[in-house]
Amino acid sequence: SDKLSDRLKPLQPQSPAMRALTQLVEHRRRLVGDKVRCTNRLTSALKNYFPQVLPWFPEKDTAIFCDFLSRWPTLKAAPLARRTTLESFFRAHHVHSADVITTRIEAIKSAVALTTDEGVITPNALLVQALVAQLRVTLQAIADFDTAIAQCAQDHPDFPLFDALPGAGAVFAPRLLVAFG
Repeated sequence: SDKLSDRLKPLQPQSPAMRALTQLVEHRRRLVGDKVRCTNRLTSALKNYFPQVLPWFPEKDTAIFCDFLSRWPTLKAAPLARRTTLESFFRAHHVHSADVITTRIEAIKSAVALTTDEGVITPNALLVQALVAQLRVTLQAIADFDTAIAQCAQDHPDFPLFDALPGAGAVFAPRLLVAFG
């Protein structure tokens, strides 16, 4: 007799390593969403009192952007910094182009305040500091997940297939491996 139970095969769960990789990839994706939300909120808050800083740092999800805002949280503070202090800051953050450094310093020194209203500046500067702290933690967490994902993916026997795909890279190769199981 050809019963249904005879034709069904028992479910074979994925290996613990594959389940771990699946969760690592998913958690990382959510952290990237958190990073985007945080940088969007940061940009929005800065537009209220310190919009000049936004074009100085095209990438908002970077250590240099966080460090600049921690050190000079308002436009009032930034132009008071000595030129040599600013140069040292940029060089310490791997900005090696003299033109980029000069352009940024000139922009900092010549910037005109959007507002001098402390009722706007103070609460937004406080919010920016809170968001910078969140962004730092999120960026570190993403880096930690990238390390864990790379280690976990390397151990999977099928990983070289996905890693060899053109354009797959460090982020997408493990995601493809997870998607295909």
